[in-house]
Amino acid sequence: MSIKKLAGQTLWYGISSIAAKVILSLQTPIITRLLNKPNTVAQYGDFSVVFAYISFINVVYTYGLETAYFRFAAKGEDKDKLFQTSFTSLFVTTLLFSTILILFRDSINTFAGLEGHTEYIIWCVLIIAADTMAAIPFAKLRQDGKPRKYAFIRVAGIFVNLFLVIYLIAYCPEKVDNNPNTGFSKWYLQNTNVGFLILANLAQSLFTFLLLLGEWKEWRFKFDTNLWKRLIAYCYPMIIVGLGGMVNETLDRPMLRKLIPLDTLHAKMEVAYYAANYKIAIFITLFIQAFKMSAEPFFFSHAED
Repeated sequence: MSIKKLAGQTLWYGISSIAAKVILSLQTPIITRLLNKPNTVAQYGDFSVVFAYISFINVVYTYGLETAYFRFAAKGEDKDKLFQTSFTSLFVTTLLFSTILILFRDSINTFAGLEGHTEYIIWCVLIIAADTMAAIPFAKLRQDGKPRKYAFIRVAGIFVNLFLVIYLIAYCPEKVDNNPNTGFSKWYLQNTNVGFLILANLAQSLFTFLLLLGEWKEWRFKFDTNLWKRLIAYCYPMIIVGLGGMVNETLDRPMLRKLIPLDTLHAKMEVAYYAANYKIAIFITLFIQAFKMSAEPFFFSHAED
């Protein structure tokens, strides 16, 4: 890969990252405009805390296997065997971790403060599972030098999220008021805006994974034990590095809710204000993120030089 190709891929990864951040940045004022009452503002604070926890759990679910995939692909490892082993490993561990989290959903729900909606924990687990299973197919796209497809899938998933957020939070309340006796209306009234935001993200994750069908449809339950041991030996330190990064990026929201000297409602509202402003401010990191997307496979492929 030449420096010119690196620059070109950085542009495409940058376009997808910028488009994603722009859409999310537009989504934030839409959400805060719609959720403008004290109790709904507090719900947005709950949602922000929940996704902070999801960021931590994602690190454990993927355990650095995406980076190991780049490393071993660059070293000339058989690509099919590498993909099959990596994807199978994530499938098995995702199934195991998800089962444990769902079994303890009541305790997790109490800790997260989701007001008894244990189904929200299941939805969050499904988000994490779908994102985890998309990690290796996305890595395969980057390793194969397909930034356009990568950009399209990323942006398409975010549009699904945006559509559902607007539909569920802006359009549905009036629809439910006009037709309160339908099955949908009864389901809608039983849920909160936290659930609707989680559901929109779940739809995004599942839709994104399905768009990656071309990258994982050839998967078979194949597993090379020796290769897997070498992958794990390389990637397990990534868990420590990843958790450290998440502490720096997301631990502030759960800490803020616990430590701010206000009652529960107003503490959650403060978290909501903070999280909404944080999403807009994070826009400035776009170029760094775009460069990393293309640089990781580039430098691994030239590591021997």
